[in-house]
Amino acid sequence: MSNKISFVISDVTSKGGTERMTTLLSTLLSELDDSIQVEIFSLNNELKIPFYSLPDNVIVKCGSGKKYYDLCKYIVFCKKNNIKLIVVSMGRLSFECAFLARFLFFKNIYLYEHVGLLSFNKLIVLLKLSSFFLAKKVIVLTSNDFCLLTNGYKLKNVVHIPNINPFSMKNIKITEYCSRPNIAIAIGRYTAQKNFQALISIWKKANLSGWCLYIIGDGEERNDLEKKIGEDSTIKLLSSTYDISHYYNLAKLYLMTSNYEGLPMVLIESQSFGIPVIAYDCPTGPAEIVRNGITGSLIELHNVERFVEELKSFTSNENKLKILSENSLNNSRLFDVKVVIKKWCSLLQLSENYEK
Repeated sequence: MSNKISFVISDVTSKGGTERMTTLLSTLLSELDDSIQVEIFSLNNELKIPFYSLPDNVIVKCGSGKKYYDLCKYIVFCKKNNIKLIVVSMGRLSFECAFLARFLFFKNIYLYEHVGLLSFNKLIVLLKLSSFFLAKKVIVLTSNDFCLLTNGYKLKNVVHIPNINPFSMKNIKITEYCSRPNIAIAIGRYTAQKNFQALISIWKKANLSGWCLYIIGDGEERNDLEKKIGEDSTIKLLSSTYDISHYYNLAKLYLMTSNYEGLPMVLIESQSFGIPVIAYDCPTGPAEIVRNGITGSLIELHNVERFVEELKSFTSNENKLKILSENSLNNSRLFDVKVVIKKWCSLLQLSENYEK
């Protein structure tokens, strides 16, 4: 049985949750046993240092800028070297790789889906479903997608493996909740998907006294967000950082207004710091992490008035926040590294000796 594993991803140097999960999983698998060889093939044609750190034994390769040529060449390489190829996809990459693999008679391909299926338009959904039938296995992050594919579309090769909470691997120092300042945070790329424009509008409508909002990330919408914020000194845009735990330890509340998600790493991480969440119940992910009324609140997608009401309610009730914080810490154990890595070991037929 081959112990060679490769992840193919659009750009491993990006700063999002998908890239973080890819580098984390690569690291964990490489640590299981000395016989396991892990590499990452990044389609970006400039070999930069990944934003998230990797051990020396995980090799990173990059493409030439000719996407389909690079994919074909790499699939042939995986076929010759008996490598299990895991395609990390947030869109089209999964069906592009699956169809190329079928054309090249390569069967050892796993499609790792990081965005909920119903977030896409009908054409993309159709192409993805077609590619799923060609894969050895399809890995989905949520039970919602698992049920949809197994019950609705009768696929037999689907497995549900949630994201890992990276902070479950570390002895992190958690600041006592009651001693934190009145800060709400949101983390993610400054793109339309994250819908930070709406979050800024919600924050301004709530008009909270003594609270600040930190939006942490980078991206194409930064200038638009700065214009939207204007002279409001209670909202700050902060650049992505390696030390994101610093902001989790400052926060009393996490806010999410995304239009769609997969299984958001930021919600998993925030729970491990005891941060209650108010989130749009977008497809998919928040409902798999946030226990409505227990660890936070799920709001009907794009219901601005309801979001404002909950924001006011949460920030005016310190006792409620403290209870939600304690519940969040307990709920975070569902995404513990030991629980999730066992599922990957079973899928890839690897030894289960992760003890860190």
